[in-house]
Amino acid sequence: MEKRFQIQKYITKPDRRQLAATLGLTDPQVTYRLFDFITFLVQILNARVTLNFLCKLDHAKLTNVLYDLGESLVSKSENEMETHYRREGEK
Repeated sequence: MEKRFQIQKYITKPDRRQLAATLGLTDPQVTYRLFDFITFLVQILNARVTLNFLCKLDHAKLTNVLYDLGESLVSKSENEMETHYRREGEK
């Protein structure tokens, strides 16, 4: 499927059915796997953009970005814990 995607970015219904028959899959399975593959490619591109952004920052800015990220994750985690304990107390 990867080779086919590199050749033809958009797949028509007849082509998808033919591809499904070639691979021994159903039409929905091919659709799902193509969607999964495209999602994977988007995640890689997003990671590359993020990495490029972080590489261009100087040390002080990078430290601040990572510190802010860490704080937001901790505060989110603390809020989730408070919500969990509040629900447990209501039972």
